Amino acid sequence: MSNLLFSCDWGTSSFRLRLVNIETHKILAEVLSEKGVSPTYQAWEQATQNNGITKADFFINELLQNLSKIFNDFKTDIKQIPLILSGMASSSLGLLNLPYAKIPLDIEGKDLIIESLKIKNDILHHIFLISGIKDNGSVIRGEETQLIGIFEWLKLQKHNLTTDKVFVFPGTHSKHIFVNGNKITGFNTYITGELFMLLMTKSILKESVSAPVKIGNIDHHELNAFCNGVKLSQTSGLLKNLFAVRSNWLFDIMDKHKNYFFLSGLLIGSELGELRTTYSSEIIVCCGSNLYELYKIACRELNIPAKIVAPETVDTAVIEAHIKIFKQVLSPSIP
Repeated sequence: MSNLLFSCDWGTSSFRLRLVNIETHKILAEVLSEKGVSPTYQAWEQATQNNGITKADFFINELLQNLSKIFNDFKTDIKQIPLILSGMASSSLGLLNLPYAKIPLDIEGKDLIIESLKIKNDILHHIFLISGIKDNGSVIRGEETQLIGIFEWLKLQKHNLTTDKVFVFPGTHSKHIFVNGNKITGFNTYITGELFMLLMTKSILKESVSAPVKIGNIDHHELNAFCNGVKLSQTSGLLKNLFAVRSNWLFDIMDKHKNYFFLSGLLIGSELGELRTTYSSEIIVCCGSNLYELYKIACRELNIPAKIVAPETVDTAVIEAHIKIFKQVLSPSIP
């Protein structure tokens, strides 16, 4: 079983556990769910009122339940297989709150803070929890590990790794990570996704927008609305431009579905606009499938010469990172 590893990415709103072969990098079994750190933490708060279970034990029990699903599917003994866990599990809301590593940080993962966890249940002998990183004004938990995997993929593509780069990871809190040589030297956080949901559900704009029944291929009317939002984002400040969403609906310029894409264009355009002044650095956008087309279109509209990494590569980047970290950093520590 020495060639097997559990790779777990426990984010704010999602949980991904994969059993992988560290030589072939093939996924042998997996459990995917929306029981991220945030809903798990909320479930613990409710449970502790009745039975007083500690947060760490609650999270471990949740992890073991998911491991048992893989055991049932894979039909093999998993007690000796090590597990690497990254994402928000190392935050104050997660399993164990670890301190942040400081930048500059080695892109190979050698400078990460990694805690070896001891648990009562003997399902796994070794669980390794990876912490995040911090800059003067921002923090990251999860994307730094994905970046290590993306960097490994670029190596395989024989990509030029000597130039300065900006890696864009869109999401609830989008991250723009700056890499110089083999060091992470800084990053910025944009609350693009969270602001979009707040405006959609909590602001006066909620009466002017409506999400499509299914987010998939964008028709040409929705595409035009999105592009108009991206273009407007570059003309003046976001606070002024946002009211155009309400005006669009009030004066029948756009229906609520088109306005949804217009608002998305405004926010994504505002996030990416700053990159127009960083052409001296190569820009690499690392998107999941839900945002891939929108960020690709926005970069085109803003004339940003970005390399857009395919969603399937981004999806498996954390696995590549876990394998690399295990082989180079953790494996020697396992007797």
